[in-house]
Parts: sequence; C-alpha cells; structure tokens
Amino acid sequence: SRASQCAWETGDKVLICAVSETPVSPAVVENHSRTTQDLYEIDLTNGTKKLLFASSSRSPKIHISEIFTSSTGSHVVFINSNDQKLYSFKRP
Repeated sequence: SRASQCAWETGDKVLICAVSETPVSPAVVENHSRTTQDLYEIDLTNGTKKLLFASSSRSPKIHISEIFTSSTGSHVVFINSNDQKLYSFKRP
C-alpha cells in the first residue's frame, strides 16, 4: 500500500489501509481500474488486523486514492479512483 492509501486514527495507535485483494505488480497497480482493494484496520499496540470491508462485496469496485478518518475516528472517508467519487462509511 502507498501512504495515500493509509490513514491514522486519532491517537496514532490504529492504521487503516487499503490492500489489493490479490498480489499485483506495480505496473498493474498504476492501472487501478484492473485492481480492487479491501480496507483493513491494523492495531499497532497488539499487531492485530481486522477487515473493515471487502471490495468484492461492493459496487462499484473500490480502489482508494486518498483516505482519512473523521476527527472522532468513527468514519472512514476516501476517494475511489475507479469513479472519482467521495465515499464515507461508519466504522463498526
């Protein structure tokens, strides 16, 4: 994942990152319309990771170009580079 595909939660103990569903070469990543990404929450205090959502279960397919969390950490907001729209969802 690139830095633009990760966001720190308030407190810098949790990182939220977009990860390609399957391993791909850097050339394929550049052509983002051919890739989809899942979104994971990584707890840096204990090393656990949790799937927040799977792109394969969504329409349109998601490829994140910019991501951030709300000031309270309750929402994740990102731009889907496949359709250039802004998305927001409430974290579980």
